[in-house]
Amino acid sequence: MSLGLGLYLSRRLKTLKRYLLNVFTGAAAAYSLRKLEKDATYAVRVRRSTDNSELDIGFNNLDQLDTTALLDFVNVRNEYPADYDTGAAAAYSLRYVTEYNGEVPNKAADYGSGAAAAYSLRKLRAAYSGSAVRVRRSVDNAEADFNPTEITNGTLLSWVGGVNLLTYSNQFDTNWAINGTGTLTSGQSGYDGSSDAWLLSKSASSTYLSQSTSLSVINTFSVYAKAGTNTHLAIWVRNSNKGKYFDLVNGTIGSDFVGTPIDASIESVGNGWYRCSVTTNDASNNCRIYPADGDGDISGTSGSIYIQDAQLELGSTVTTYTETTDAPAGYGYVTTWYDQSGNSNDATQSTATAQPKIVSGGSLVTENGKAAVEFDGGDNLLVWNNTTAPTLFQDMSDAISVLLVEKATAISNSSGNWFNGNTIFELRENSNVSGTGVPFSIGYSSSKFGFGVTSDYLSDSDVELSSTITSAQRLSTSFVNGDDLDVYLNSSSAINTTFTSATGDRSVGSGNSTLAIGSRSRDGGEADTSYFLGTMQEIVLYKSDQSTNRTGIETNINTFYSIYP
Repeated sequence: MSLGLGLYLSRRLKTLKRYLLNVFTGAAAAYSLRKLEKDATYAVRVRRSTDNSELDIGFNNLDQLDTTALLDFVNVRNEYPADYDTGAAAAYSLRYVTEYNGEVPNKAADYGSGAAAAYSLRKLRAAYSGSAVRVRRSVDNAEADFNPTEITNGTLLSWVGGVNLLTYSNQFDTNWAINGTGTLTSGQSGYDGSSDAWLLSKSASSTYLSQSTSLSVINTFSVYAKAGTNTHLAIWVRNSNKGKYFDLVNGTIGSDFVGTPIDASIESVGNGWYRCSVTTNDASNNCRIYPADGDGDISGTSGSIYIQDAQLELGSTVTTYTETTDAPAGYGYVTTWYDQSGNSNDATQSTATAQPKIVSGGSLVTENGKAAVEFDGGDNLLVWNNTTAPTLFQDMSDAISVLLVEKATAISNSSGNWFNGNTIFELRENSNVSGTGVPFSIGYSSSKFGFGVTSDYLSDSDVELSSTITSAQRLSTSFVNGDDLDVYLNSSSAINTTFTSATGDRSVGSGNSTLAIGSRSRDGGEADTSYFLGTMQEIVLYKSDQSTNRTGIETNINTFYSIYP
């Protein structure tokens, strides 16, 4: 036997001797928490108590039970901030985590059990199977629910539809104006076989059809057109003062109309119809359509062309036409942020002008690559407004934890007695008499992060502020324990203090109160001017002091959002 072969067999024999069943073969059954056979993969299947999920547990590199995998699975509650302990009062978030082995780890709503409310664009709780948000689309005000997967896989964007920033995009007698002497005749044969085209006729030179707009970015204006008694079309975007002439007989692009646009195109769609477009990169306040007598010529006092389906969109690409009526297309607004805790404390907004955006100009709103809700400085969502709070919230005062992921673009407004200049999240009793309570009012004031409370509206209030900061995506974790307040910004201590004025009962009780996202409320429940401007991605509220779990919660959230190193 060669030396090499001998060494190989020696090592092989030693390896086999480690495994009982490879040395003493023929066992009919064998059970152990160590590896008994070299090809064994799992030792046990384990059911955890929190949600009755099961997982096979194998061996580590020492052939012993993989206790790390076992404890990670059993203690999965430490992956979910919004259920870290009983009494989580609210959780708002916009993240979703990929499934692993049938489970979905790292969800902020499963740190324990008993969340009172949980809001997110991702799945926050393992047992939750409902929608994350309800969205209103701008083009027709229809509403629909979307779960976390549908928010990010294109389903939401497809439903909201393409972008068309014009209103009444094929009702040229509504919200369009004829300058000069001209007429519009509906019911003409269109490029698509319909009778939806229009005849645009002129009886004076330089006659045009226009709609007012407001853009200051790259945009593309297009319209379908066909020659009538006039052979050319001119389209021009005013303010940028750039446009083009189009030959509707030969299908060619002509000379510039005043200035030179970034691009122009003409596409034949059959039966003498063409889709013509110009792209400009300057401010646009007026889109115009001219019947033209020839290339560079709008001087004629008679003639006509056929037109149909105008569209104005962001960017330099002409996309599929989207019909509009009284509102532009391509925007989605959150009407409901669903509570995933099972307690039905949904955050809603029924007023269209106060609804935050989730789709803007055909694109999902994001912050640092993750889905976000955009507040424009006049939006808010209300969990309840100027009515009796759910029982869980009525005595919330001395044990509170609030986790926030947001990016405020306005942080400089001044604070008041207990409120901030730009409010992120607030629970307050709607009254102005002695004893009125505010358990928390969180936001920004004078370029500082602020946490405000009051135990008596008239006298005993505190607003505790951090050092000066700048506008940036930020994770804040705030903990109230009795009269002590600890606030961490991006995991670094920012406020460590004891309330000196608002030391009494700060709860809202059973009187009228408001829990609002994006604004603070006044005495009668109406929103104050201290609105939030920026994006929000996660809000988690506990009716308990979660400071002992802070590191785990912050690590969980930051691992997903990558906010700080």
